[in-house]
Amino acid sequence: MSVLFGCQETESGPDSKPELSVDGTEFTVSADGGSVSVKVTSNCYWDITVEDPDGKPVGWITTNMSKGSGSSVLEATASANIKTERRVALIKVESPAEGVDACEIKVIQTAGEVVAVSGYSFPICQTIDIDDPESRKLVNAVISGNECQFKDGMVLSCTGSESTTSLECPSHTQPSGGTDADRSVHRSIRFDNFSKGESILIRIPVKDAVSGKLRLMLGARAASFTKAGWSYYWSPDGEKWNRVDTENATTPGSDAAWNNIAFSIPQSEAIPAGGTLHFKMTADGDRSKTYVCISNAICVFPAEAERSSLPQMDDNKIAFTNGFDDLVASGASYPELLPLNLMASATSGYASNYKSFNDNYIPDGAYEAISSAKGCYERPGFLQVGYYDESLWTRQCIGTYSILIGERLKQMGISSADARFTLKAGLYKDARGFDPLAKVTLTVDGTSYPLDLQVGAMKECTVEMKNITQSSVIEVSTPKLSEEELAALGRGDKATYLQDYRFYIDDLKVELTEIHSKGSSGNGGNEDFGNGGSYKW
Repeated sequence: MSVLFGCQETESGPDSKPELSVDGTEFTVSADGGSVSVKVTSNCYWDITVEDPDGKPVGWITTNMSKGSGSSVLEATASANIKTERRVALIKVESPAEGVDACEIKVIQTAGEVVAVSGYSFPICQTIDIDDPESRKLVNAVISGNECQFKDGMVLSCTGSESTTSLECPSHTQPSGGTDADRSVHRSIRFDNFSKGESILIRIPVKDAVSGKLRLMLGARAASFTKAGWSYYWSPDGEKWNRVDTENATTPGSDAAWNNIAFSIPQSEAIPAGGTLHFKMTADGDRSKTYVCISNAICVFPAEAERSSLPQMDDNKIAFTNGFDDLVASGASYPELLPLNLMASATSGYASNYKSFNDNYIPDGAYEAISSAKGCYERPGFLQVGYYDESLWTRQCIGTYSILIGERLKQMGISSADARFTLKAGLYKDARGFDPLAKVTLTVDGTSYPLDLQVGAMKECTVEMKNITQSSVIEVSTPKLSEEELAALGRGDKATYLQDYRFYIDDLKVELTEIHSKGSSGNGGNEDFGNGGSYKW
């Protein structure tokens, strides 16, 4: 509801007769979306409301103003209609002045074409997308009543008959920051008038059969999808609901961040190819807030990543391996599945106890003597090196993963050797489409080996190292760009803030190719470490 002006005087003075008119009362726009312009002629104050024929707020049409005075041009813009039925919005121009009739403008949008939805491939990820940080319009879904339907077929809805649905962007504003913040990366589908006993429903058409141990990950605000106050269910048909153990629901310390819900679909009840996976979250407890926001993205993927197939370390040839298999059940996402801006959007202040996003990676005891990690963060079965938060740019750091290969040579009883280091490493664009600044480099004994990586994929790299010794340390990191180098990137006055040095590593292996000399008998290797088993996660 708009708040009407209390003053009833006209712009021409208290004795003038108030007037209000528009030069068109009905317009049609195509399913692709578009704008209409209407001239408002008046000498008084007026307000604008946009509703559907049932009097409910409309989210698919926006106006360039919500109130005005005197004569002006009103512009109404309709987003694309992906539904196969036409829709109508009523734009009302009303004045508080006595004796002035309201004007009503009907905007009719034609039905969208029938689009065959083949379903989502597995793993599943549906993001909430806006056109740009300034206008912040929803571009990949249509909101109608208490339902949000995405172009690819996923549907979010709420069971409350009085609920209304809208896009909220930004949907999280703390800490507010200043010129160093961009909260437009936080966007939500907001359900108002939500109360105890009501449910958020998610319908996901699937292209491939889905079963096994899975994880639903979604952003949320004012929801607190934690163990208390909510129950969760999945269904193959939207009728027979299977309850999910609430012990498998985890969330960071903030209700403005990511939530993980682990659940299993038995093979006998697999969602068939071409079928629909239904998920329901029901509020069992009393609520202090009357709305719920589903934020950023909705994902379904395996509860655990695949384990590596690296060989075990020994005291003859395999000096070091690490496939980060201790992280296969990490609650974070994959960069190729979820855009980086969404992966980082749980801020460190809220997620300090939540390893999915912001806790430094610390290997287990067997590895602490031969490796270290600084500014590194967990991903499922691999490691993120460095940190960057697109929504608050001051949260950024360069990370380093170190292999104390000299300590391993001591354990193996080797003084000097040549070695071949292989690893997988990758880079991914940030939220604004910029390439990362990381120039991933392997350094050992003062010699640097730049890695030739691809943006958007993990690539296997090999480095031949000569004459490593018992004092050698291998570091995988990236140099920091100078101010001159940043300026040359053409990123404008925000170049200082837009410094994303993140990269990703996996399947590390150091294999000795030639032993030059041996030292003492060693204090490790097969005898002390059970054929390397203690080193293999």
